[in-house]
Amino acid sequence: MKPSCSVCSSPEIALATAMIQADAGVDEIATATGLSAESLERHMVECVAALAEDSLLNSDERMRGLAAQIGAAALASGLQGDTKGQLAGLSLALRCEIESRRALENRLEKSKTVHADPENPATWPAEAQKLFAGFCDFVLKARCDAAK
Repeated sequence: MKPSCSVCSSPEIALATAMIQADAGVDEIATATGLSAESLERHMVECVAALAEDSLLNSDERMRGLAAQIGAAALASGLQGDTKGQLAGLSLALRCEIESRRALENRLEKSKTVHADPENPATWPAEAQKLFAGFCDFVLKARCDAAK
């Protein structure tokens, strides 16, 4: 949120945000909120896109910070004899770890796909290799059957 942005400081920000998330057009949002189309476009470029980029770039760091805070809270609860609080903290820490692992697995899979050479099947992800092999088998079988 930028203080200089007329959309961010508008009382209609909740409605505008909901409509942006619903993929409404700028003119439609402007009509519904009374905000100008120009200020909405500027908001989408400067505020919404920047927030999304910031979230992606800093997400891992925030996750590590939250995991550390959860671990400290679980430890403090355990030292105070609050076993329910300690178990709740450990449960949250486990959820953070699972989410971090899922994000790492997604990044690894995406990096495999991004760096795949279309002309070299050895660089393709295993699933793509299986699909391509199945397709080739299907085509060869169809050609052999047609030649008979």
